[in-house]
Amino acid sequence: MANDFQGKIPMWKKVLSYPVLAPLVLVMLLLGLDVFPIFRNIENITVDKRILERSKNQAAPDKRLLFVGIDDGSLADLQTSWPMSREFYGVFTRLITNGRPAVFSWDILWDRPSVDDEVFLEGMASTDIPMLLRQP
Repeated sequence: MANDFQGKIPMWKKVLSYPVLAPLVLVMLLLGLDVFPIFRNIENITVDKRILERSKNQAAPDKRLLFVGIDDGSLADLQTSWPMSREFYGVFTRLITNGRPAVFSWDILWDRPSVDDEVFLEGMASTDIPMLLRQP
């Protein structure tokens, strides 16, 4: 009978055990570090490095696809800032559809109405090329 009692661990010791407490403490520590901008910058740098490393092992993209990116250099060349006016996207839509793509898609979040929405919508309406847009 004495051996049965010695094998039982009290509930409070189970709750305060390493396998339970260690992950909780780690999560709380990481959430606390997220407040400091230096740790966000470190994460952004490591994400960039991980993406570059991963891309070394990926197959080349299909040559029939064209991806147009907007980065800081593009914004400087266009002498504009982010977010760009919707008028730009309307004009760009008209220009890109002259090449007769099979499908055209945007990967930009437009979460607020803009005064330039009409120009953008006119650009989209000026073509019969299917466009992929997603509601947030």
